[in-house]
Amino acid sequence: MRTSFFLVLLLTAAPAWAQEEDPVICRPGQAQTISHIPGPKVCMPKSQWDDLKKQGLDMSADGRGTVAAEKSRSLNRPACNGGSDSCF
Repeated sequence: MRTSFFLVLLLTAAPAWAQEEDPVICRPGQAQTISHIPGPKVCMPKSQWDDLKKQGLDMSADGRGTVAAEKSRSLNRPACNGGSDSCF
């Protein structure tokens, strides 16, 4: 009984050196509207990508700032002019 208690304590108390680092995730260059040349590859820790996603944001194609994510834009689309439900 005593041995199993210490084994459980050892397994649950992970040392700082055993904790995983925040992995870096890279997004390939995206098509830019002003050029045929794709934007730069954007690399950030996974936690930063997750924070952007929670806010409904994504990195811009040029990698310099944030823009509304595709899902956010489709869920929160502006109303069409004319007051009707259809934009056509």
